[in-house]
Amino acid sequence: MTRSSLLALVVALLVAPVALASPQWDPAELPTIGGTAPAFGLEAFKGRGEDDSQARVVQLDDYCGISPGDTSMVLVAFVNELVVKDDFKILNQWSRKYSRDGLRIVAISTDEKPTAIADAVSKTRLPFPVLDDRYGIVAQRYGIPGPTFTLLLDSACRVLGMSDKAVGADSQRLGSAVDERAKNARLLRK
Repeated sequence: MTRSSLLALVVALLVAPVALASPQWDPAELPTIGGTAPAFGLEAFKGRGEDDSQARVVQLDDYCGISPGDTSMVLVAFVNELVVKDDFKILNQWSRKYSRDGLRIVAISTDEKPTAIADAVSKTRLPFPVLDDRYGIVAQRYGIPGPTFTLLLDSACRVLGMSDKAVGADSQRLGSAVDERAKNARLLRK
């Protein structure tokens, strides 16, 4: 499969839900397919066993952009307490399955009172950071009015596709796109 046909497949798989978005969404404010995702830096919730004395700020540039390292794709998942249990389970599985293929995951909580998410993160050792956007600054920068949204980015932080659903609600489509991109990454390593 060529790179352009892979990109077309990813776009087709992930863009369809955006067309069905509720009328309050302004498509002009959303990142564009092929465009660079807006940069951000947010404080991460503390996971089980992490030191409470130091706040950890995670930036999108840690995963993609000028120095992407071995990243082939970044999944940015906006979550809330209603979907966190299912979404974390799926994201955890994908992280473990595809990390060798360059998948990096960043979850962003959009809850104004993130107590439930902070509690869920503190009880587990997730292989990806969960960031606190309680004031909606990053969600607003991305033009995302709702609590759940997912973007798939390449190693240069360009948007490959997006979904206006929670990861759990769109796991088949998102999983297919991630799997296809991972297969391509494996081919490039050979």
